[in-house]
Amino acid sequence: MAGFDTIATSYEDVHNRNLRLTGESSDFFVRHKVGVVAEFWRERGLREDGAFLDLGCGIGRTFQPLREALPGVRYHGADPSDESIEVARSQRGHPDCVTFDGRTLPYADASFDMVFAACVVHHVPPDTRPALYAEVRRVLRPGGYFFVFEHNPLNPATQYLVKTCDFDDDAILLRAGSLRRALADAGLVDVAGRFVLFLPRFLRERLPGVERRLARVPLGAQYWVAARRSP
Repeated sequence: MAGFDTIATSYEDVHNRNLRLTGESSDFFVRHKVGVVAEFWRERGLREDGAFLDLGCGIGRTFQPLREALPGVRYHGADPSDESIEVARSQRGHPDCVTFDGRTLPYADASFDMVFAACVVHHVPPDTRPALYAEVRRVLRPGGYFFVFEHNPLNPATQYLVKTCDFDDDAILLRAGSLRRALADAGLVDVAGRFVLFLPRFLRERLPGVERRLARVPLGAQYWVAARRSP
């Protein structure tokens, strides 16, 4: 993930070029994820002034939408890319973001109500993922959630976009079922998830509610999995 240093200042432009075929912008996908997370946060009754860690935060694009969606929540970000963190900190509001070595999070035990990883795990070598999950569990408060968004490798359009993306050369996609089992193996409980982003915008607007009804069909462009640290 430290390889993102080379595109830190042009990340959004690179991402938008890659997404042209979808008809959506990079900002749309960020805000979609934050909307899902904010709804989950409220449904689970997490603290209005809770602590949120954006793991693999990159240039901190989650910061502003999260402040809008969950105004009382305290945002923190961590990423191995020094250049990305420098860009993140330059935002209005100066989010609390730090660099880390990709292995050990620089936070005390039980620091966060949620650790959020948006399309990050596929950049982590498979043999080191269990250690990362254990580290996430360490920094979660009892009752806190690890919330992961990932690309769905069963979706052909997703496969194409990953293969043609300049910053996904190292991506090793993982299936939703595999991630669910891995989080359970890491000692997290109440593992849940949904598939998302099935339809292009014009169909989503004409067929409201359809995406929710398709949430268990493993063909969405992405999916999320959430799991809780037991008390």
